[in-house]
Amino acid sequence: TKGGGELIGEYTSGTDGFINVPELTPGFYIISELRRPGGGLPDQTPKTIEGQANVPTLVEFPNKQMPGLRVEKIDKVTGLPVGGAKFKVVRANGEVIGEFTTNTAGFFMVTDIDLNHQSVTVYETQAAKGYIHDPTPQTVELIPNKTTVLQFADQPLMGLQIKKVDDVTGKPMAGVEFRVSELDGRLIGNFTTDSSGLIFVPGLTAGSWVVVEETKTLPGYKLDSAPRNVEIKGDKLNVLEYRNLPYPHLQIVKTDAETKEPLEGVKFKVSDSRGRELGTFATNHLGQIHLTGMEQGTYYVQEVEARPGYVLDSTVRELSLYWGRTTKLTVSNLPMGTLRIRKIDSETKQPLYGAVFNLYDSKENLLGEYVTDNNGIIAFPREIGAGKYLLKEVKAPAGYVLDEIPKTTEIKSGETLELEIPNEPVRGQIQIVKKAADDNPITKDKAGAPLKGAVFEIYNERLEVVDTLTTDSRGQAVSKKLPMGTYGVKEVAAPDYYFTDGAVFYATLKVNGDLVRFEVLNQSARMDVTVEKRGNQEVLAGDSMQYDFSQIRNASNIPLDEFYWHDQIPEEVRLDRIMTGSWKEQLTYSVTYRTNQRKRYRPLAENLSSRVSHSLDCSAEELGLASGEYITDIRFEFGTVAPGFQEESGPVFYVTVQKNLKDGHRIVNRTDVGGRAEDEWVVAKDTWITVVWGKPKGNLPKTGI
Repeated sequence: TKGGGELIGEYTSGTDGFINVPELTPGFYIISELRRPGGGLPDQTPKTIEGQANVPTLVEFPNKQMPGLRVEKIDKVTGLPVGGAKFKVVRANGEVIGEFTTNTAGFFMVTDIDLNHQSVTVYETQAAKGYIHDPTPQTVELIPNKTTVLQFADQPLMGLQIKKVDDVTGKPMAGVEFRVSELDGRLIGNFTTDSSGLIFVPGLTAGSWVVVEETKTLPGYKLDSAPRNVEIKGDKLNVLEYRNLPYPHLQIVKTDAETKEPLEGVKFKVSDSRGRELGTFATNHLGQIHLTGMEQGTYYVQEVEARPGYVLDSTVRELSLYWGRTTKLTVSNLPMGTLRIRKIDSETKQPLYGAVFNLYDSKENLLGEYVTDNNGIIAFPREIGAGKYLLKEVKAPAGYVLDEIPKTTEIKSGETLELEIPNEPVRGQIQIVKKAADDNPITKDKAGAPLKGAVFEIYNERLEVVDTLTTDSRGQAVSKKLPMGTYGVKEVAAPDYYFTDGAVFYATLKVNGDLVRFEVLNQSARMDVTVEKRGNQEVLAGDSMQYDFSQIRNASNIPLDEFYWHDQIPEEVRLDRIMTGSWKEQLTYSVTYRTNQRKRYRPLAENLSSRVSHSLDCSAEELGLASGEYITDIRFEFGTVAPGFQEESGPVFYVTVQKNLKDGHRIVNRTDVGGRAEDEWVVAKDTWITVVWGKPKGNLPKTGI
């Protein structure tokens, strides 16, 4: 924790006893041990350190060992250790630490007791069989880093104690049966060892003789059936110890030599050192055989029957078995020679389902027909055996070219041969030949000339673009190899100064190697625009009049960029109002103007809808023009327009004629329209002339009678 109590973290020491806490900021820290390994006493004194920048600080926490307690049980007469006596260990506050039983060496240990300079009391709760229970408890104070020893001595009874232990481990054996009888055969009784491996036979006469026989032992142990004569002495407990030898354990494990998987059903013959056969045994589903009940000695193990599809390993193996020990023998079997085919797409390397193969032996006898699975695999049976074989593909997967070349292969015993056989997809191609449909006035290409730079897209049935083609200098383009099927082909970009109608045409690829050819003609790009202007033929000075416009049109067969219409307002008139007219193509456009005092165009109206006719007030008051300033030019800017773009209702300009014009003055109005394709511009112009009357003509003379 930090000096202020904020928790940094809890850490556990590694196997080297160290904890590393990195990246601590400078300051004071408190380290407290929470618990020690094995549940022992922690160091309960926290340590305060000062962490400094770039200076590692080492803090050591020494741990004391917990107190230990060893309780020993001995025979009061002989002083020999006594196993099987039961005890209870209790804290000073009455809490029971545990119940324990002395082992065959006559003691038990209690370690890591969480007591420091405190006392415990030990009670004998049950004497071993053949001994008198001593109820006197013993109390002792436990000291850290020290094992305290207590010894209890029990008075033996006069009689016979039979003690049964494992000869290898020395552990007591419960449940072993014995028969005790007189020398003349009269039965005294049948007895069974308890959990401490003990039997006590009471009521025997001092100086008499008895016969002890082991009649039944535990599974896995050798029965000690030899009778033993025992003299019963009256001044002590007569102890007879039996030590049973656990039989050797033989474990045979059979596995696949390649996968290490267990093999069931493999049979082994086991013989002893004299060659006498003990039996033939088969591996279980775990690939194992477990054998016991044999004497210590030399044995021979031989595999006599392999699992189908595996090579028999008939090696005779010599083994040594030992009492109470497990001897493990692992034998691996090589799988018989086999063949695997992996069928893949030659381009994507993906597995192919449904390829059919015939397998022939070296004499071209047909052995069978096989089909690749969903993973593109054929795993031929192991029973085929080693030898040379001929493999023929008789049916390719759907959509692929049959591999007609037979393949000769050799299978070797114990080896798996895998062949990867690719199939080429059934493919075809589409070819485009692009030519000029007519003479091009801009590029000067003649009709039938090859055209470079036409771009086509090819679509599959899901409308996905599978290829993009661009014609070369010969006017040709060829697609990549495409699977069988029907494809749509569309020209998406024409060569410069040509246009395309965007029509889709279709190609169907039917057989491998198919080449579907199209000759596509492009019309020349014809650039043309028109405009017409009409107005009054005569007008009085100071009167109003209007100009009507029509045929403001993109007469080209291609779209035009930066399409505009411009009108130059004569200085003899003043523009009052504009009716914009409506237009055939849906778009937005802007109207700009300039004046006699300002040569740069300014917006009059923006983002106008082409489908609506708008009225635009062009008076000096509305536009905030200066004294003597008037509009000299009007420009409609449409952007890009399609072929055939023109007005639906024509625009109209309303103007007022200046009053000071003389009779016969000619007012000239000029208009023009234009657009661009690539770097080429096309412009059309028109002019209208109006004659001024200086004064009114008066009434015409009357005619008639």
